[in-house]
Amino acid sequence: MLKVAATPGYLEPIGMTLLDGHTFDQQDGKPDTPITVMVNETFAKHFWWMGSPVGKRVRPPGGKDVSSDRLAAR
Repeated sequence: MLKVAATPGYLEPIGMTLLDGHTFDQQDGKPDTPITVMVNETFAKHFWWMGSPVGKRVRPPGGKDVSSDRLAAR
């Protein structure tokens, strides 16, 4: 699992398209907000082939559950 710190406007310069959910905003990363993740289309199709990953939870190896609220693809 790749961890990347991102800010609003992150997707456009790297050529990614948001397919579902919402982009990063000023609330992301604040101490009082839940940790959220962005997954790519391949990951989403592998684990949630019957539906959207938005609102689902994932657990990185050795980590705590986090919610998936964005789906992006190249």
